[in-house]
Amino acid sequence: MKKLKIILRFSCLFILIRTIIVLSFDVTPTITLHNDSFVGKVISYEKKEDKISLLLKGKENVEVIFYPKKNISFSLGDYYIVTGKIEKIPPNTNFNLFNYQNYMKSKKIFYQIKAEKITLLSKNKNIFYLLKNKVKTRIERFSTRKYLELFLLGEKNYLEKEVLNSFQKNGISHLFAISGMHVTLFAFLLDKILRYFLKREKSIFFLVSSFLLFYLFLANFIPSLLRSVFFYILIRFNKIFNLPFSGKEVLFYLFFLFLLYNPYYLYHVGFIFSFVISFSLLFSQKIINQTKNNISSLFFTSCISFVVSIPILIQNGFAINFLTPLLNCFFIPFVSIFIFPLCLFTFLIPPVEIILKFLLFLLEHLSLFLSSISFLTFTFPKMSLVFHLGYWIIIISIFYHKKEKRYFFILLLIIVLFFHYHISYFNSHTIITFIDVGQGDSTLIALPHQRGNILLDTGGKLSFKGEKSSFSLSQNTLIPYFYSLGIQKIDYLILTHGDFDHMGESIDLIKYFKVKNVIFNCGKQNKLENDLIKVLKKKKIPYYFCIQKLPLKGASLLFFHPQLYGDENNNSNVIYTKIGQYKFLFMGDAGIKVEDKLLKNSFLKNIDVLKVGHHGSKTSSGKNFITFTNPKYSIISVGKNNRYSHPSDSVLKNLSSSKIYRTDLNGSITIHIRKKYFHLKTCIP
Repeated sequence: MKKLKIILRFSCLFILIRTIIVLSFDVTPTITLHNDSFVGKVISYEKKEDKISLLLKGKENVEVIFYPKKNISFSLGDYYIVTGKIEKIPPNTNFNLFNYQNYMKSKKIFYQIKAEKITLLSKNKNIFYLLKNKVKTRIERFSTRKYLELFLLGEKNYLEKEVLNSFQKNGISHLFAISGMHVTLFAFLLDKILRYFLKREKSIFFLVSSFLLFYLFLANFIPSLLRSVFFYILIRFNKIFNLPFSGKEVLFYLFFLFLLYNPYYLYHVGFIFSFVISFSLLFSQKIINQTKNNISSLFFTSCISFVVSIPILIQNGFAINFLTPLLNCFFIPFVSIFIFPLCLFTFLIPPVEIILKFLLFLLEHLSLFLSSISFLTFTFPKMSLVFHLGYWIIIISIFYHKKEKRYFFILLLIIVLFFHYHISYFNSHTIITFIDVGQGDSTLIALPHQRGNILLDTGGKLSFKGEKSSFSLSQNTLIPYFYSLGIQKIDYLILTHGDFDHMGESIDLIKYFKVKNVIFNCGKQNKLENDLIKVLKKKKIPYYFCIQKLPLKGASLLFFHPQLYGDENNNSNVIYTKIGQYKFLFMGDAGIKVEDKLLKNSFLKNIDVLKVGHHGSKTSSGKNFITFTNPKYSIISVGKNNRYSHPSDSVLKNLSSSKIYRTDLNGSITIHIRKKYFHLKTCIP
């Protein structure tokens, strides 16, 4: 048995090296196609607004994006032929934010098909998929469907965004991921029932394990559930057959075996959370066992889980709610004793749903109320690798050392958190980011040492039908990016003009983020601008029109308004600033008429960075203006495959003497400036 342990340890080292190599080279497998089409069976699907997302399993797993012209239904296990545009899962286009490509890699999905046609090939005959369809169909009949799917199948797709955000802000979202709590309850109930009919421990173990493996299939092999199920099976196996492996060793070997199967699990936050918290609780078992009662035990467990989660929370969400350990003391028993069991009983005995509805009402409203208490929620900028390792060294030291030294490392952790929270005050660079907001504009200017944060436009996303999209750019892109830089307020929101693609997110941004001042362009206000002004008056936020200059410490912004025009685009704020020795010009959507009026302005000669007007439309960036300004770098903010065919070929030709960067090709573009230091970086290399 000692030899087995030595072999396993060496195997784990090999797996770790293999994982590092795979992640470093990141080789994408080649997809197998037959006559430009893909054949696979449906293993999951999601309907949202006009879009259906399917996961098809053939020789590879492929995500299918489909916009049906009529209502269409799918069944799990059915085989389909899909034709359409096949491409790799797109990379992240904004710095520091959720990386969908890496998330899909953790599911071993590397390609997506934008389907033009989907044809049923054959209906499902597999007994397991028939049972899974029965379960899904039964769940869909309930009015509490979204929570039954969440707690029984691990699907969060149907939860309201506001409620889901409140769970995340309160630090209790881990309770809604299928993991140890679910496995423990299922295993306990089955074990108790089977003992009435069977006496042999091995037979009970086999039946319980078989059910848990089937449950894994029902829940699409979620990584956190994978860990819980196999940990339970191996621990029971270890006990029944008297093997000399401790719980720590089983978890250790399990972690590396999962990485052998799929190294990309390291990109899955749920996988990391599950193993990190499990390891920490196993190593802290003596401390927890020394507690006097169940309440103390629950509190210590919550505190331990919270402390080890800090680096993961900061790196992925940039925020920590220090009320979380206390909140978990209420929500853990509430969810594990009442909500989850009632979800199970509702599925089995539908009349129980009345009680479940009431408790879910309490859960949602209490979470929404508590998430509004923000005085103990702090945001932290994204960490460097060195900083990240430093956190882990301190946290491991807390658990490794004895009680006397433990307090020293807890104090050290508090000091590091305090320093990390204020680290942006030590930043000596000006950071200018041209944020990828699709077909729109948004540029952040973050001055050094928190001297001021200026946002030029907010972008505004339209849906597939041309209506305002339910996807919030402010909540999903702008605000998380600000947090990742340690920015907690916008000193000046400058709106170049009143078009939706430039200011469509302004009300949402002000609702969820602190904005101190707003600056409008010259000319008559349209409905969008008037709606925003009503909100500004209500929140008592100062706003200004048609200003000439905005003096700031480290950079002054000059506003050019040659004359008033009869349209929003030409009335755009045209803004010039010089940062260090570098000159910037932001054109909004101003057209050639405005450009011609600016040709006499000596400030605008030999611009270093030109934010190209009107997304590269042929109505802007005339040859005379580009020759006069002579930009070194030209930045075009434009949506991928946009319906306007921006940027125009003629504009690209006019700009050809400069280095051109586009958000549709390069993602976000960030520039770091300090005196003579100038560094431009794109999100997509």
